[in-house]
Amino acid sequence: MVWRNMWRVFVREFLKSAAIAIAGAFTLLAAGAANAAAIGTFSDIPVYNTQLVTVLNDQGHTVNSLAGGQLITASYLSGLDVFITGLIPANATAGELAALTDWVMAGGTLVITGEHSGFKDRYNTWLNSFGVTLDGVSWNYNTPVVFATDPTDPYLANGVSGSTMPISNRGWYSAYPSDANILATGTDGTVFALQLDLGAGVVIAVADTYFLNNGVVNDPGNGGMKLLSNAISLAGATQPGGGGDTGGEIPSEIPLPGGLLLMASALGLAGAGRAKRKLALA
Repeated sequence: MVWRNMWRVFVREFLKSAAIAIAGAFTLLAAGAANAAAIGTFSDIPVYNTQLVTVLNDQGHTVNSLAGGQLITASYLSGLDVFITGLIPANATAGELAALTDWVMAGGTLVITGEHSGFKDRYNTWLNSFGVTLDGVSWNYNTPVVFATDPTDPYLANGVSGSTMPISNRGWYSAYPSDANILATGTDGTVFALQLDLGAGVVIAVADTYFLNNGVVNDPGNGGMKLLSNAISLAGATQPGGGGDTGGEIPSEIPLPGGLLLMASALGLAGAGRAKRKLALA
């Protein structure tokens, strides 16, 4: 009879502790899921940017590209946290600009890239509505680019501050709002990357698309991708498609289910200890 009672108490306490452990683990997993972002892109991703979607998916994000020829609409943007232009396929329409502006004002994060002067007129149909103008020369303008040195800036966290940027035939920004946060400049003094707060959202402009290219996008030293990762993390749950408030901080990694069994086992053993104590007091 004593051993039967011991076994019942042991099983009850073990299951109770394991249940607490599993509930805690799923709470952590839910927090991790809230940090995953819904990301939009144009459908016309050039062949040299195809790895970008794979990289974003591997980071736990969902990518919802526009269908071929589809315009940006308020309905499409409503399910997104971040929209990344990459190489822009066409001039902006008035409806697209209105939808984008409203979405950013409501909390969306727009990451708009640039290119050399062969593309500047097209890009400026998008940028000018945010008070930004892209400039540049035709080809082979490759003056090096360095990120600002400010590790306290969340966009420059995780090794971006003071690092270099991979570029190829880049442009620069010749006009922008006075309150813009300058994130990177060329060694020639030109402004290469900036961040604007607009309503509850953010616009980030980077004057080249090369950092998104196949082969470069996977480079651990790619400061541009680190900047993009910071922006996606900060886009957070307060954005239109987000799942919860990250408090404006870059979240740390959330433990994956591999730790769940360890947690359950540890707390199960703790339950066994409690069972022994209960029997000793009986």
